[in-house]
Amino acid sequence: MAFGKKMNLKRRKKKSLAQQSKQILILMTVILVIILGGCTYVLNKTSGQIYEQMSQMAQLYAQELDNRFLRISRNLFSAIMDTNETNSTFWGNVNLMKNGDYSEYAIGKLREEYFSSAWEYGTEYRIFLYTHDTDKLYQLSLSSDGNYTMSPEIAASIREQIDKLDEKAYAVKRKWDVLECDDEVYICKIAQKNGIALGCIVNVKSILEPFSKLSLGKHGYVSLVDQDEVCIGMLDQSGIISEPQSMNTKNTYTIRQGLSRAPFEIRIGIL
Repeated sequence: MAFGKKMNLKRRKKKSLAQQSKQILILMTVILVIILGGCTYVLNKTSGQIYEQMSQMAQLYAQELDNRFLRISRNLFSAIMDTNETNSTFWGNVNLMKNGDYSEYAIGKLREEYFSSAWEYGTEYRIFLYTHDTDKLYQLSLSSDGNYTMSPEIAASIREQIDKLDEKAYAVKRKWDVLECDDEVYICKIAQKNGIALGCIVNVKSILEPFSKLSLGKHGYVSLVDQDEVCIGMLDQSGIISEPQSMNTKNTYTIRQGLSRAPFEIRIGIL
């Protein structure tokens, strides 16, 4: 009898230990699930806060870009559409330029007039003047190298774009157009009147670079997309992507920021 009682006692102890182990395992599993759930919640909340901050920064960058586009457009419009050409410094120098004996002097005065644009807009935004009568193109604003030089390829692309514009007043209100030259993509705004075209051209890469700081490392990208959902240019850590349509942008968190002063949208992708 004593032996049987001992055996039953051992069985009860083993059963009790097994139950305790099972309960401990269940408790540990519950705790682990709670910890993982809490970590996931914290990570999601943190990620959400980061994305929200990035979206706010993108909005600020876009506002700054829109303001720059607005100032450039107003500058071009006010100069080219000045109805009182007699008292206009711009048209006074343009008309003087048409006289071959004073063309160099007039160009110098026009460049003095646009000297501050390098600081106001940045040297990547290049102001230019084109005369239909002489088929000459002049850069009026300083480049980053301190000169007024423009490559023949870019000049040819600008001439082609000017030829597409009708000689009408509405041409001064045109949106920014897209130009491609030597595997580079530019946007260009041109105002024209009386055989004179005044415009601004900028490389898309220069527009995207400030936004690329928000793409979080080597796996992010930033792109400029037009109203037809066509990608004008895309920038990642390696530089401008020559064939952005071939890039896989699935499974990405995308920040979209439209521009009010140009028919484009900035998209920041985080892989």
